[in-house]
Amino acid sequence: MQNAPGPLVVGVFSFAQKYVMPVTPLTARLAAGTALLAAVACTSIKPSTFATPVDTGPRTATVAFYNLENLFDTQDDPKTNDQDFLPGGALQWDDARYRAKLTNMASVLEQLGSPSGPDVVGLCEVENRKVLEDLVRQPAIASRRYQIVHFDSPDPRGIDCALLFKPDRFVLGTSRALPITLPDTTMGTRDALVVSGQLNGETIAFVVNHWPSRRGGRGESDQRRRAAADQVRKLVEAQTAVNPQARVLLMGDFNDTPLDSSIVGHLKATYDIKNLRDGQLYNAFYDYQVRGLGTICYRQKCDVFDQMILSPGLCGNDGLRYQAGSANVYKPERMQSQEEKYKGEPLRTFGGKKYLGGFSDHYPVYLTLTK
Repeated sequence: MQNAPGPLVVGVFSFAQKYVMPVTPLTARLAAGTALLAAVACTSIKPSTFATPVDTGPRTATVAFYNLENLFDTQDDPKTNDQDFLPGGALQWDDARYRAKLTNMASVLEQLGSPSGPDVVGLCEVENRKVLEDLVRQPAIASRRYQIVHFDSPDPRGIDCALLFKPDRFVLGTSRALPITLPDTTMGTRDALVVSGQLNGETIAFVVNHWPSRRGGRGESDQRRRAAADQVRKLVEAQTAVNPQARVLLMGDFNDTPLDSSIVGHLKATYDIKNLRDGQLYNAFYDYQVRGLGTICYRQKCDVFDQMILSPGLCGNDGLRYQAGSANVYKPERMQSQEEKYKGEPLRTFGGKKYLGGFSDHYPVYLTLTK
């Protein structure tokens, strides 16, 4: 284990098991005949009009997801296509802009979901572990001593998924990268990140996603997201086959809406939390799409690409469970563009190649789990 500067100790991970199972006596017995996934924890470490605000206390936990939109450092990585994010690159990405980006991201995490910020937060579009270490050291959130789970992915641009968590609320058990194989290309894409452990004393697995983009058009890219959905669905089924009440929370930028076939048909995520049948999952952000509220906007049309999807084990009345009405999109005015043409849309870091000094092209989402 290697000590990082400051309060962080970077975790070293090993993995061989194909799927992460909940920690129960049954899975312990099953593990005797399978390879185990092991992980060494790194130690550092305006709600919408229809959502119901909740207070985060000892029996509740705030879980969030945020696409950070290209959180790159200023150093060249010869293994990835990061040329635009260099001091001499197309975006003139220098230390001042990098530091401003870190400050902005930390200011969102400072109060995202509750005055004390999220207990667990999934992230995507981060270049490497270094940018995460720099992020958790920002003055606005340093006192929380967020710990980091991260693996490098085969994405050509080098952007990855990650998870941050407060060590006094979540005890890390296992973690691994789940490779996502695309059906029509050998080009690498972002791995899903699978992390399990104990949240407020209850076993739960988080799966952080960043599915293939719509670049190239819907017809060309739809099959890639459907393939990603099938692979994540297989992971969920492996967990619930061992324990039908396994608590699994999927979060991420799915690059599809809650109404698209990858989510509804392949992932089997629905809006009806009271009538989950045949292995269906509950999409806590379905209503946002139906009501025309979005987490991302393109050509003045907003959609919900950023979602949180729950297994039936999180939708019951006992133990750790979803608190109805707590799913929310975080979009205070300071994170919104004030230009007339883009008013209300996310204030991003760049508009094309024009530096705007904003936050991200996505709004973050969050919800509350209670027990």
